[in-house]
Amino acid sequence: MEMESTIIVPSSSSSSVDSNIGPIALSSDDSGGDTNSNRLAAARKRKRLGPTYKLWGFGDERTILMELAAGLRESGRLPLPFELLRTLEAKEISSKLHGLKTKFLSAINKGGPGHKSRDQKLYELSKEVWPELLLKAPELI
Repeated sequence: MEMESTIIVPSSSSSSVDSNIGPIALSSDDSGGDTNSNRLAAARKRKRLGPTYKLWGFGDERTILMELAAGLRESGRLPLPFELLRTLEAKEISSKLHGLKTKFLSAINKGGPGHKSRDQKLYELSKEVWPELLLKAPELI
């Protein structure tokens, strides 16, 4: 059984000449102050997240897919990352290729591209690059 204890703290005589504040009672179940002010203080202390920036824009994604499709048409194989765009690091391209392929697989599993023009264009280019992924869902071709 928890017992509540109360401590009486006399008000400071040096606080204000016109002050009529009497003793302050503190009990052990006090949460330390108003919960709203505690929440506000905690919110102020939280680190604010900055804006999210995309490393790749639509034009980058489109260019990569166009180059992949052209390489597949010309040589029968997908170009290696360093063959795509020499100005971009191979690691970035490899990571982006993985992301584009994952997006394409997700679109296939959802029954096709989204309604945005961007999604539809990327989907059409992805069909050229990874036609083997559509074998599982021929109705989407």
